[in-house]
Amino acid sequence: MKKTILSTLSTLTITALFFATQTISAQEPVEKKQDTISQNQEIEEGFSEIEVIALPQAIKDAVMIDFSAIASKAWVNHTGDKKVYKLSIQTSGDPKIVYADKEGNWIKKEDI
Repeated sequence: MKKTILSTLSTLTITALFFATQTISAQEPVEKKQDTISQNQEIEEGFSEIEVIALPQAIKDAVMIDFSAIASKAWVNHTGDKKVYKLSIQTSGDPKIVYADKEGNWIKKEDI
């Protein structure tokens, strides 16, 4: 009787461990894939992420004056001697992406 109970318990334990391992393994590639997509998108656009504090003061002022907001994320694209900044700002609860030059002039995405 004891052998039957121990055998059943060990079989259940092994089965539970097997399925738990399969579930964890199946979830890992999804997270890695999302990170890869995010990194590839930045590389394709030519922008590299920078600290918001590193933005030129003219851009910070323009965001505050024109949108009454602050940038939550920032990227920069060096094209020759020209720098284009990509900013993620929060206006009216919705995140918005805007582009500016180093003087704080707004640029349309099509003009980049």
